[in-house]
Amino acid sequence: MKKSKIWHDPNEEPATRDVDIYLLNSDNDIFLMKYDEISSIWSSLCEYCRFFEFVAWAYVDDIVNL
Repeated sequence: MKKSKIWHDPNEEPATRDVDIYLLNSDNDIFLMKYDEISSIWSSLCEYCRFFEFVAWAYVDDIVNL
């Protein structure tokens, strides 16, 4: 059985529209974010990340269930 992919490409939008995610930056720092399509439009996520550029993201549930 193939292991599930935990970290996703920053251009790949979460399938769930109201979910907690972790953002990973190039320094391997992890930030928690509540993503919902209304207040956090994926294409404008750079407003949230103005102090760092994220390189990947993961669902909180996927990380917790490791």
